[in-house]
Amino acid sequence: MFQAYQQSKFIDCRVNAYPSYTEYKGIQRYPPNFIFADLDLSLIRTEQVLEKTLSETLRFIRIKLNGSPTVLWTGNGYHIYQPIDALVLEQFSQFEEFENPSLKFIRFAEFYLTSGKSDPSHSPSFKSCMIRIPGTYNSKYPQARNEVKVIQKWDGYRPPMKLLLESFQS
Repeated sequence: MFQAYQQSKFIDCRVNAYPSYTEYKGIQRYPPNFIFADLDLSLIRTEQVLEKTLSETLRFIRIKLNGSPTVLWTGNGYHIYQPIDALVLEQFSQFEEFENPSLKFIRFAEFYLTSGKSDPSHSPSFKSCMIRIPGTYNSKYPQARNEVKVIQKWDGYRPPMKLLLESFQS
């Protein structure tokens, strides 16, 4: 991977948060154990509002999950990465009413934890949950702002998924 990043001159380097074998013959085999939220300045009006939205989101994650996620500056906003302890929802009868409940959970968690302020065009999935690499560059933004930087490091704690399931099911 590093060699590929070098060849790209460290521009637009990403890796999928989920392994490539998440499903087999249409059967979900991997839990939705990574929440990815995207807060984008172009959608949130001003830098002050973006900072306030980030602060509120991190506070809500702390309250709901006792979580302390990784936060990256990505050139024009923030990516929030929160690993969780999760189960494959398709294996439980209470989620039979949902089509692709594990995928729906990933998308719900982003919307819920950001109070609906995440990028509406961001639609993470098991096959395309592309996370940026710190120290690389985002080509979409001016050079002075485009380095991907770590703002906060994940504390290593994986909150249990069950803390979000009641809200998910309602």
